[in-house]
Amino acid sequence: MKIRLAKDDDIKSIAKIHINNWKNTYRGSFPSDYLDGLKYNDAEKEWMKYLEQEDAFIYLAVSEENIIFGFAACKMNTETPCSSKLDSLHVNELNRGQGIAKQLILAIAKHFQARQINSMTLWAVETNEHAISIYKHLGAKIYNHEIRHFDWVKVRQVGLIWNDISCLCKKMG
Repeated sequence: MKIRLAKDDDIKSIAKIHINNWKNTYRGSFPSDYLDGLKYNDAEKEWMKYLEQEDAFIYLAVSEENIIFGFAACKMNTETPCSSKLDSLHVNELNRGQGIAKQLILAIAKHFQARQINSMTLWAVETNEHAISIYKHLGAKIYNHEIRHFDWVKVRQVGLIWNDISCLCKKMG
């Protein structure tokens, strides 16, 4: 497996992993009609717009055959100077438990560290205890709780932060 930056022709696979994960991970946390209404085409358009942003990038975990196992989308955090934001991290359900999420987080941390960005934040759905436990195991600390809107759905989220991503790089790499 290798980690590489996403290109335009990766968007279909990114959207598929994203929508499939949401439909599986958040069943019971989001209304079924919301999850059932998520469409691959809409996600493709959103991910293409994301990739076109000047300060945004997506790292992929791919096989030697270029099959995408997971992705992490990041950009600069406009709310906090010298900080980055992990917007989305998804690993294909069949490939979980192999350390892919950790490798993607390390790639992001190294990316930002090379640009002298000190910290990284993220928001996680409060009921996604598995993801939150991974982030905390890697040294992220909870700094906030908020109710956020996904279209018409209100969801409690947890804000996490790595105050010093250099420690994350040392711990993992």
